Amino acid sequence: MPHADRISWRSLLLIGFVAGLHGLVLNAFWSGSDGRIAGELVILSVLPLTMGAAYLLGRLLFPMTWLDISVLAYSAWCIASIVLYLQPANPSRTGAYIYGVYNLVLPIACYFAAKSVPRRDHTYLVTALVLLNGFAIGYGLFLYFTRPAYYVAYLSSRLAQTGAVEEWQLFGRLQSYLGSTAVGYIGATSLVLITVASRQLRRLIPALAVLFIVGAALSLQRASFVGLALALIYLIFLSPQRIRFRLLTLVTFTAALIYAVASFATKADPLANTVEARATTDMIEGVRGFTQQRGYMKGLSYLSEFPIGVGIGGTSSAAESAGLLREGEVADANFMRIAADLGVPGLALFLLIVGIVLWRAWQSQHRAAWLVFLAIHFGIMLSTNVLDSFYISHGFWLVIGVIDADRKDLPVRSTIRSWQHLAGSPASVVG
Repeated sequence: MPHADRISWRSLLLIGFVAGLHGLVLNAFWSGSDGRIAGELVILSVLPLTMGAAYLLGRLLFPMTWLDISVLAYSAWCIASIVLYLQPANPSRTGAYIYGVYNLVLPIACYFAAKSVPRRDHTYLVTALVLLNGFAIGYGLFLYFTRPAYYVAYLSSRLAQTGAVEEWQLFGRLQSYLGSTAVGYIGATSLVLITVASRQLRRLIPALAVLFIVGAALSLQRASFVGLALALIYLIFLSPQRIRFRLLTLVTFTAALIYAVASFATKADPLANTVEARATTDMIEGVRGFTQQRGYMKGLSYLSEFPIGVGIGGTSSAAESAGLLREGEVADANFMRIAADLGVPGLALFLLIVGIVLWRAWQSQHRAAWLVFLAIHFGIMLSTNVLDSFYISHGFWLVIGVIDADRKDLPVRSTIRSWQHLAGSPASVVG
């Protein structure tokens, strides 16, 4: 691993951008309003957009990877789908498409931005992402215990605005300023990402594992529970970490699980009742709800009527709030959401990305870690909504860029080269 003073300025800019996403959310949190976050995010996104454009321009003289091409084609179709609102009887409007570009297209810039930084710095990118994920969960738990009145009042007002009033949703959001779905996702995936982070951070795996496990579990998200189980299986049995780290993680998790079960069995407190209801009848009703009311059946209705889609963002919460959707929002089941928005071509392009990135992960130096990460992400996409969480989307595309460059047969060099190198031997090209 390189010395800290060798990290490139491109890497620092990208890390600063990801940190800036948290700054936007925290500013909205403490100001009590998120009305300006959209415009601020667009301004901040100039960084990854510029870096990504530089990478693509550098590739004009040399072939891009297959994943580059598939991601670029998917992005182009997302933008092209905006014109679909002109077709007769299409229920969507321009505002919904702006929402779709904001949440689904802008984050893709992080993929090309990650490819633009030296490959040797990718460890720093993953390390920074894990640390920021840990901060999000740790800060949320800190506020829950130190300023519960303000925290609960703020989240209650947010939930009331969106019509979400279930007790478990309020409690799940208490674990982070990013929301219950986001904290469940980042808790599970961070358990995997930490094993490919810097050596210094890997030494803290037992301590950080507790934080990520608590955050993912207390999100009370069904898909996050499955993702957490996959992450723990990987971390304890499949990861290349030292045996004492894995044993310590196993002992810590087992002790926490025994304590939680014993506490719920002996105390009839609101938290225990919430978790019990969430894990039994609510789980069963929720599965039926997301298949019929918020996911697959809704998406199939759109797809049958609009086989080339209704345009990106056309089945989003923005379109639903504006009363523009006859069939309602496709809130969960994100693969079906992509199919409804972008039609058969868009879903085919995204599935192409899935196939290529799985192939790249299989060829990589960290095969088990990347495959488990992808299994968690795509598994959560099957059942819940991560597309509308801009932080998850940015982090996902950034990691995809890292995976594409993490090939066993490549030396650890920059994924782009200077113009002097461009004039040299093509054999020195990475990626």
